[in-house]
Amino acid sequence: MMCYACSGSGKVTCSNCNGQGSSWTHVGAKPVWQPCFACGGRRTVTCPTCGGTGQLGGPVHVGNPGPAPLLPPVPLDGPWKGPLGDSYTFTPDGPGFRVQHIVLGMKVDEGTASQNGNEVTLDLKNFLGFSVSGKLQMNGNRMEGALMAAGSGLTSPIVLFKL
Repeated sequence: MMCYACSGSGKVTCSNCNGQGSSWTHVGAKPVWQPCFACGGRRTVTCPTCGGTGQLGGPVHVGNPGPAPLLPPVPLDGPWKGPLGDSYTFTPDGPGFRVQHIVLGMKVDEGTASQNGNEVTLDLKNFLGFSVSGKLQMNGNRMEGALMAAGSGLTSPIVLFKL
């Protein structure tokens, strides 16, 4: 039977970018477009209902591993690099971390972070006084998620790599 979610194509519109293929992010106070981290700019993702087959109720494949498990997180403290040359530095501070976001040698955001297993929660304030928060998922030495400016409803994807 044909999959109802993707009409048999095996692909659905990316819910992260709403099929636009890119989204806004900020380099300091400057907004820039970047490819969507969820679909890589392709505008669609594999249908989660049928697993990309386009069919429902087909034969069951024994041993299908499903999605790969998350890798154990690496230590959060220290520098993490963003795709646009920016960096986030996490410094242990009591049970959590102090965070500084540096762009072109200038501190543009600072705040706190907490870690619970593979999930990292950020609460930052930029140099203009705007609050930004978000949740990131760690997968080995990679961290990704989205940041949201308080009160705006605007989200910006973020991907960081441990240096």
